[in-house]
Amino acid sequence: MKRILVQITVAAVALALIFGTLFGVVYLVNEYSLPRVFSEYVQEYSFRYGVDANLVYAVIKAESNFDENAVSAKGARGLMQLMPITHTFIAHRLGVTDYDIDDPETNIRFGTWYLGYLYEKFQSRYLCVAAYNAGEGNLRNWLVKYGTADGELSWIPFPETRAYTRNVMRYYDLYRSDYQY
Repeated sequence: MKRILVQITVAAVALALIFGTLFGVVYLVNEYSLPRVFSEYVQEYSFRYGVDANLVYAVIKAESNFDENAVSAKGARGLMQLMPITHTFIAHRLGVTDYDIDDPETNIRFGTWYLGYLYEKFQSRYLCVAAYNAGEGNLRNWLVKYGTADGELSWIPFPETRAYTRNVMRYYDLYRSDYQY
């Protein structure tokens, strides 16, 4: 009887170690592949501007992979990869005259505001994300040419925007399934 109890205890400890290790690996994979870096800023500004925090994380993941020093070949800067004309427009709308777009908090604030602005205009997460990448004017033209009866797009003619929108929406779904805000 004592031998059976020892075997059961050893088996239970082994199972606990196996499941604990698996849980730890899954946790680390999620934290590495779906980080929530700069969460204090994402939470604050997503709440302030009425934007789903998971969408903000998805855009940051797709745009810069959380590299606060990212600069694109076209001149987009920071975590949310804002173009100079875009961040100037946002600063004007927010009444901000002195800012550093490379500062993570400012970049997240401006990018999150812009997502909210685009969502308010297009009333669709998908269209908002497409406009974030290709620009509001391009999206309006596409809606005329490729718009569906329900106000969505049947086609995105820019391959980069098509891939970008698909990636952001995939990240958004992953963040939503892993983190509830």
